[in-house]
Amino acid sequence: MAIARSPEREEAIVRWRLDDLRSAIENTLRGLKTLAEGYDC
Repeated sequence: MAIARSPEREEAIVRWRLDDLRSAIENTLRGLKTLAEGYDC
C-alpha cells in the first residue's frame, strides 16, 4: 500500500485518492444524467 511505503505522504495520497474518486463519481453522474434526459417514457 502506498501509505505504508511513504507514511510521510499520507495526506497527499489520501487527497489524491479522494479527488480521483470524486472525479469518477461526477463522470458517472454526468453519464446517467445524459442517459436519463435522452430517455423517452
